Amino acid sequence: MGLVGRDWRNEHRNPDETPVDKLNDAITKAASEVDWVNDYNTEPPAFVGLYAYTTFDDFDELEVVSQDGLVMVNLEWIGEGKDGDWQRDDPDDYPHLRFNVYRKFVEGDKIPQWVVDGDAFGDGEWMQMIDSSYCTRLDARTGRNQLLDAATILLTQVEEEAREYHSIKKLCERLSWIKVNGDGTIDWTP
Repeated sequence: MGLVGRDWRNEHRNPDETPVDKLNDAITKAASEVDWVNDYNTEPPAFVGLYAYTTFDDFDELEVVSQDGLVMVNLEWIGEGKDGDWQRDDPDDYPHLRFNVYRKFVEGDKIPQWVVDGDAFGDGEWMQMIDSSYCTRLDARTGRNQLLDAATILLTQVEEEAREYHSIKKLCERLSWIKVNGDGTIDWTP
């Protein structure tokens, strides 16, 4: 039995590092701080309990805005998992992303009270629409480009209703099923 260890922290550094790169760096750093023991005297497997040491505090929110600049959807990770909080030690759980829908206030807009919370908005200020924040089945560890595609799909689905200040609660409930399949396709069927 041999002890295998290696400092991977300074390998693969890049000033243009993406959030996925940061996550991979966090996993690599965690791996370098663990004493790996195995019978083959090789490097540790890519995934052996690393998520127990990994946090997603560095997950950068992803935002997409409509072409007219009035509607925005963002994806964020706030610690959610399959049954509430993400259970790092549960192999069947994964970190779920949440989406939120915002509408930019334009001076003179008449806003129905059931659509946004509050009534004191300045011209050009973003306001979160009521009942437009939902946990999804999107895994926070998914590649940034696929998450951008998913956020764009969410935006195209809510854009027209949000622009007109219509309630989007039922629509958002349906969209909360969104996920990236193993083949890279995106769907939101329950």
